[in-house]
Amino acid sequence: MKKHYIAGLYYRLSREDERQGESVSIDNQRTILRKYAEEHGFEIHDEYIDDGVSGTTFDRPEVQRLLDDAKKELQIKRKRAEELSRLMQIAYEDRLKGKMPEDICIGFIQKYSEEQKKVNAEIAELEERLTETTNTIQSADEFIRNIKKYLEAPELTREMCYELLDRVVVGGHPKHTGKERVIDIVYKVDIASVLRYKLNK
Repeated sequence: MKKHYIAGLYYRLSREDERQGESVSIDNQRTILRKYAEEHGFEIHDEYIDDGVSGTTFDRPEVQRLLDDAKKELQIKRKRAEELSRLMQIAYEDRLKGKMPEDICIGFIQKYSEEQKKVNAEIAELEERLTETTNTIQSADEFIRNIKKYLEAPELTREMCYELLDRVVVGGHPKHTGKERVIDIVYKVDIASVLRYKLNK
């Protein structure tokens, strides 16, 4: 069975991004994300817009509202799962008391059981997404604190590498590849956003 996704569309434009023009505007982001949601059959729950907020912090009003909405949705689904358990128990007890024919009882229990299975799967997925998002926020905030700490560092140290870098990928030797060696530095978060941030704030 195809999964049904309910999506919150998040748009952000920082003061630094405004100088880049229409390509990163809120309207352009909305067009792109709405098209993506439509193409993939996502139901749009709401839109969340942080206009003029830096990308180097997750302490943003609309990010917090999005997370709060997701937590509320999780509570609603948990309550529904509990309610379905009670309904199945009631149907079973009514059958034992002779208040409900067996075929109707079985029909109700099957219906409730199928819905509960679906709801429990949605709960598990939502919990996983919330955990991933929380971990990402914590990692990004920690990265920003670290990069501020090392802003005036005279040289790169082992400790700085451990805290700021995810990995360093060294390309093949020119003698073997026939090309200039390429070294890719992969940071733990989006370094482009961090470097645009006014670190003295």
